[in-house]
Amino acid sequence: MAKRFACQICRKLPMKPVCAEDGFFYHEECIRRKFEEVDKNGVVISPANRLPMGRGLIPAITIRSLIEKIVAEGKVEKKWSGDSDDHVVINEDDEFLIEEAEDGDPKSMTILGRWCLFGEKLGVEHNVKKGYKLIEEAAKLGNNHALGYKGFCLIHGLGVEIDRDDGHEDLVIAANKGASEYSTS
Repeated sequence: MAKRFACQICRKLPMKPVCAEDGFFYHEECIRRKFEEVDKNGVVISPANRLPMGRGLIPAITIRSLIEKIVAEGKVEKKWSGDSDDHVVINEDDEFLIEEAEDGDPKSMTILGRWCLFGEKLGVEHNVKKGYKLIEEAAKLGNNHALGYKGFCLIHGLGVEIDRDDGHEDLVIAANKGASEYSTS
């Protein structure tokens, strides 16, 4: 349940949630920083659905109350993140995986890269460029699943410029090396 209320940018549970004009919830600080980034026409693009959006924000008081209740009931782990007033939800196993990824473990790098690419994990920033870099490095270290994700990223331009030829080649190699989810048969 807590994941539904996570900020679409930092993937943390916001203690100052706002609803933006795109209909998604954000930590107020994150979305205000995002408003500083505009496309070539001066338009703000929604981090959640990649469509143009206005700059209007509405305090999400009910969502804040629900988040406070979830935290108070111990349904998520409460951790303070520096001077910020938002909650980071990462359990000990996730912290260990992140440390292993930072130490160069290819399997952990692949998982963390996927979390970054797709915003799948609370407390892990949705950052496609960082995700791609982790996936790319894990693929270089021989992780077949990472090679498959790398191919997917290249085909779809996730965190990297589109290169369909190299992407398809990576998918074929990953499938031939046993990553069956990339096989076409």
